[in-house]
Amino acid sequence: MRAQGAADAEPSFRAFLPLFQEATRTLLDGDDTVWGGMLSTEPGSTLFGPFGEVASGVEAVATRYELVEARFAYGPARLDVEYLAVDVSGDLAYVVALERS
Repeated sequence: MRAQGAADAEPSFRAFLPLFQEATRTLLDGDDTVWGGMLSTEPGSTLFGPFGEVASGVEAVATRYELVEARFAYGPARLDVEYLAVDVSGDLAYVVALERS
């Protein structure tokens, strides 16, 4: 399956992308509340984290986000997200993006 631009992705996933950006922006402010509410509760969940780490399993992924949250604090950060690939296939969806802040 080919990677698609954000405008061509399944509508429900496309509608999710602004929440994804807001979750990332608030994480930069040291608040993982939005991300915490979106984390998967499926046992096979995996995070390929922003600092190169990989965490597998619900508890490990949640703990990793708490550690990431601790690295940031509230401030005037601006977030710009450039989507390189957006793909949806069945119940799997992913983005590859450059985040600049």
